[in-house]
Amino acid sequence: MTRHSGISIDDDGVTLVIASESAGAANPELAFAPALLVVGPDGHPVAGRRARRLAAAGIGAAFADYTSRVGDPVPVIAGDGSVRSAADLVALTIECLLRDQATPQGPNQHLTIAHPDSWSSYQLAELRSALARTGLDELPTALVARAVAAVRAIGASQADALVVADLDRHHTEITTLRGGGVEAVHADDLGSAELDRAVLRHVLGQLAGVPSERDDLVARCCGARRELTAGPVAVVDVMTSQGIERIRVTRGEFEETIRESVSITTLNIRRALGEAAEKGASTYDVLIVGDGADVPLLSQMLSSEVGFGPVVEVGRSTAATGAALMAGDRAEAARRARRRTVAPAPPAAPTSNPPTSTPRSPAPPPSMPPAATAADPVRAPSSRPPAWTPVQPRSPVRPEPAAYQVPVPAEVRRNDWPAPPAQRSGGRVRTAIVAAAAGLSVLLGGVAATSAGGHGGGGYHSHF
Repeated sequence: MTRHSGISIDDDGVTLVIASESAGAANPELAFAPALLVVGPDGHPVAGRRARRLAAAGIGAAFADYTSRVGDPVPVIAGDGSVRSAADLVALTIECLLRDQATPQGPNQHLTIAHPDSWSSYQLAELRSALARTGLDELPTALVARAVAAVRAIGASQADALVVADLDRHHTEITTLRGGGVEAVHADDLGSAELDRAVLRHVLGQLAGVPSERDDLVARCCGARRELTAGPVAVVDVMTSQGIERIRVTRGEFEETIRESVSITTLNIRRALGEAAEKGASTYDVLIVGDGADVPLLSQMLSSEVGFGPVVEVGRSTAATGAALMAGDRAEAARRARRRTVAPAPPAAPTSNPPTSTPRSPAPPPSMPPAATAADPVRAPSSRPPAWTPVQPRSPVRPEPAAYQVPVPAEVRRNDWPAPPAQRSGGRVRTAIVAAAAGLSVLLGGVAATSAGGHGGGGYHSHF
């Protein structure tokens, strides 16, 4: 069974939710580690309840209150004087949670970390570097805003703008989401710790003696605050120097103490809605999440201010649950991508003009299908004609030389007289013979004329 992990970085600790794909978010495994990490003498980090016991015993270097200091250039100082960066401490806490919960790591498991919405790109880079130093970068990991993860856990909204008020332990982040991304973030001082302190102040004002266990008293006041969200009255039993005292707290007394802080948060939510309207949003939704989100006064004041009630989701694990679901979404997308990669691709269409530089062997005739290999299934020969017939290469045809080449006329002479036409060698011989015969006839004729003149007229005669 594949399980996916979701982490939520709170301002007072780290929350882990492990959700299986079969069960979804119905039965998630939840673990919380406060912002307390103890590095033992052997250098082994310890988080959670064991870290509290070791810190109380003074064993190892104890680091506290570091989740809200990621990106701070000043390191966190332990009780023994050793220093660590806040990003490294957060990464080590996540590693301890995953190790203690025996979370499997492999190609099918994914991790999503929900960080505060107000974190800058520098803080995210610091956390990524710290995760790489601890070796968690080997597990496919994604970083998302807490508001985005909370919406994934509750369900997508169809409104143009969604305002998410996340009540953390020490403050409230009011985030505007548009198109699935963070558009603006505001913060105020309202948190679950302030709600608990409101009950604590009222109880301390009613005590006659001195409380013996302050930590136990804070936990009891936190429980009374949760009771007041569902009922009109809560009772707190306190062990004091005078004995056990029972202090009664009504919802009216509690709301009167927190009214000013709640009104500021309501004003900030209304301001976020107004900014979204100025940017073109026509429909809105308000989502209140976190421990203390179910305080009735907050929903009542918000309904009277904006005209509609918010969607309320109680619990610190909302963002971590959404992160685990997003890890499962990414794993499913990766499986689909692998299936598309493994599926055989259709054969590519042959080109009409294959490159002549690469020799190709002649293709077999259409009636002879290619032989099947071990990787391919045996296919029956197809009766359909082939889509194309390979052309057999031919040797280049050279023209035969002509029996007789027509002579090219000679160039015109410089004196503008044309050159005599070219003749064959046989014509030149006949011309020479004719000229010699003509010369011989002229010579013989001259000799005959000289002989005839000697006999008929005076002249020089030779007598032998």
